[in-house]
Amino acid sequence: MNAGMSFGATEQDIETVLRENAAIIARPKGKPIALMATEIHAEFDAGDQERVTQAAQNAGTGIIEQIDAAHDEIRAVLVERGILKPRMAPPETR
Repeated sequence: MNAGMSFGATEQDIETVLRENAAIIARPKGKPIALMATEIHAEFDAGDQERVTQAAQNAGTGIIEQIDAAHDEIRAVLVERGILKPRMAPPETR
């Protein structure tokens, strides 16, 4: 995560999100996560970066909160692209 004036998704951020969600990678094909992160980062466009930036900025002033929000937004992008499977909602309890 960039700690400067604005945030943006780095290869390291994407790799972290992939590692945290390794069990739900949709099509791993035996490719190393670091290589996947590099390829995904190259495909992140300005809109994706803006989403990550906004999520981080909207999280407040704490760096941990900003990083967590940015990673959550990266995860959302990866789900939308079919790279990660959506998380299953926990069953409702009555």
